[in-house]
Amino acid sequence: MKNKIKETAAKLFSENGYTSTSMREIAEALGVTKAALYYHYPNKEAIFRAVVEDNFREHLHKEMVVAAEASDAWAALYNWSLCNIRNAYQFPNTRRLIFYTLQGRFRNQIHIDFEPLIHQSFQSLLNIIKRGVAENLIRDDLDPEFLASMMIPAVNGAIMGQHFRVTGAVDPELLSENIMKVIKKGFSKP
Repeated sequence: MKNKIKETAAKLFSENGYTSTSMREIAEALGVTKAALYYHYPNKEAIFRAVVEDNFREHLHKEMVVAAEASDAWAALYNWSLCNIRNAYQFPNTRRLIFYTLQGRFRNQIHIDFEPLIHQSFQSLLNIIKRGVAENLIRDDLDPEFLASMMIPAVNGAIMGQHFRVTGAVDPELLSENIMKVIKKGFSKP
């Protein structure tokens, strides 16, 4: 039930905003009473935090696991990219809420300190880049932090760009493969 609450709340929060979404609206969208909702969460802020923080933590864990399981740095970057793409399409409303929160859209309404989670996520990606440098697969003439900082908008930009597709469904594997083709040409040793 908690996952259903989080999914429903994420949709309402992303469409209506935090302040304009009430516990009553969440309960109605779920087809349950407010009392049933309060059984799982003490208030709206707890639901919002659960939606955003739980997804971020679970996603971060997946990023680390898929990167660690990869045979080399290119496979790790592909897996990292694919993990982000799948998360974006599996939880579009939650992803939107995370972006809105990071942009400060809910400032003065709710505060979530993402710094530690963002740092962990960036460190995970940076470790992949450093691994690639050590494996002599990724160029060493550029700062690994710079390369990691370039990977993030490449993946997020590709995800956002797919929302404007006119035909065909998005294939996460193909999207990740195409991102890697672009990245490899720029990241590879000359």
